[in-house]
Amino acid sequence: METKTTYRKLPGKKRNFWGNSTLWRGEDHLLLINIRGYREEYKRFYFRDIQAIITRKIEYFKNICIALAMAFVALGAFMGMAIYWESLGWAIFFGTFSLFFLLFFCNHLLFGSSCESYIKTAVQIEKIPSFHRMAIVDKVMQELRPVIEKAQGS
Repeated sequence: METKTTYRKLPGKKRNFWGNSTLWRGEDHLLLINIRGYREEYKRFYFRDIQAIITRKIEYFKNICIALAMAFVALGAFMGMAIYWESLGWAIFFGTFSLFFLLFFCNHLLFGSSCESYIKTAVQIEKIPSFHRMAIVDKVMQELRPVIEKAQGS
């Protein structure tokens, strides 16, 4: 007889050029799915085996904010010069790119501090790419902490 496990996707998804990563909650374990092109990799972490979920803030959050703000200001200045020289085409060009960097800056601030997270078991330490924002980690840990404590005992 085959048992069917139901999964629920946990918040957070890491996408990049090479693929994506998600974390799913089963009845007695977590399932990490990494997809790279046509290759899928599945890793299962039983609640009873998890020793720690480690999260650390990444310091380059401020550097990214500063770089995006500087790009926005610089392109805005070029747009202002183009308006002063009455060059509508260049003003639209620099204004468009300036707004592009402003949107990235606001998006970065809206989602909060960046972080790296890992699951530690007795035999491995595995990075969780989908936990890349502190707000996501806080939300998920509120859900997982009682489940892991129940599986392991207080």
